[in-house]
Formats: sequence, C-alpha cells, structure tokens
Amino acid sequence: MSFLTSFPGETNLMDVLMVDGVRAAPLLGYVHQVMLGLSVFSPAEREIIFAFVSCRNACSYCFGQHSHAARLLGVDDGLIDALVSDVQTAPGDDKFKLILAYVTKLTRAPGTVVASDGEGMAAAG
Repeated sequence: MSFLTSFPGETNLMDVLMVDGVRAAPLLGYVHQVMLGLSVFSPAEREIIFAFVSCRNACSYCFGQHSHAARLLGVDDGLIDALVSDVQTAPGDDKFKLILAYVTKLTRAPGTVVASDGEGMAAAG
C-alpha cells in the first residue's frame, strides 16, 4: 500500500503509474523490454529473479505479481518459496543461485557491491 492520501484504500504501483499514462509509457516500455527482450535469462528465470528481489525488499504486490507470472511460465509452485526461504538448500542450478545472491546484495546493501561480485558470476558462466 502506498499510503498516499490522494488514492483510496489499497493502491499499487500500476494505480500510481496510470494517473499519467503518457509519463508512465516509457517506464512500462522499459519494463517490457527487461522482462521479454533479449537476455541470457528466460522469461521464467527473470520472473523468478524479480519475485525474489520483491520478497527481499518486502513488496508483497510485486512479489505476488512476479510469482504468479513465473507460475504461468511453468515455474513449480514451491520453487520461489523455497528460494526465498533458503537459497542454498532450495532446488535449482548453483549458477542461478549465484545470481540470486548477487541481487540480494544489490538489494540490501548496494554500496557494498564490488567488482569481484560480478567477476564471480562471470567465472561461473
């Protein structure tokens, strides 16, 4: 919830963006490219990453939306929950778990990200 007095009740990001669709269009276009454009990650993997980050930054709306999109793309119902509970013991590819560790650091303490963080992921492929 945004807690903006100009919006009644439950308000989410899309409600705020749609106040001015012209201004929101470039941002929504960018999001579309990030989620569906060319990438080393599949759309399902991107949804997992975004759901994971949304959980880490406590945005229940985004977590719900990205988790739902991941399920629609074939991601097992329990995978995201397992990853957010404990990345290390969750099922999945160790290389992908490195990405999740990186985005956790980037989300929680962006000022502590150093070159070796990226180099570690590159070395893992």
